[in-house]
Amino acid sequence: MKRLILAVMLALPIHALAQDFPKMRAGLWQLTTATNKAGAPAAAQAPAHVTTLCIDDSVQKQMVQFSQGMMRGMCSKHDMRVAGDTVSTDSVCGLMGSSIATKAVMKFAGGTSYHTVAHSTYDPPLQGMKESNTIVDGKYTGGCPAGMAPGDMKLPGGNTINLKSITSGQ
Repeated sequence: MKRLILAVMLALPIHALAQDFPKMRAGLWQLTTATNKAGAPAAAQAPAHVTTLCIDDSVQKQMVQFSQGMMRGMCSKHDMRVAGDTVSTDSVCGLMGSSIATKAVMKFAGGTSYHTVAHSTYDPPLQGMKESNTIVDGKYTGGCPAGMAPGDMKLPGGNTINLKSITSGQ
């Protein structure tokens, strides 16, 4: 579960929410994430995956609080700089016995889209992976559909989790 939550943290620009930038628009967001495992053969590369997330102001606030606590517990370094619509982060975090150093740049286009590029190195390699490059594109697609509550995230394969219940420990 901790690995799933870390993946969610990387897929959202939540670390930047604590500082001044255009707020993400409330509603349904589509998040497309592609990770390239540097040096791995093409057959070992995972295809891009798409998730959808229903957000509102309360989800953004709760995710910020949760991510800040998670970063304090897992990361020895987390530097962030905000310059206009660009957020740059430099972090070193521990996961499954590996130290993960990540540099990421997130560029926002108002409150309706963002593009993130992250480069990570793993020491020692994590499940054989020494480094990776991840690209996340998020875009607002409209209002949340009926039956989807703020915090609901539909994962590849169709399962839905609620980030509000995960971050509150329920």
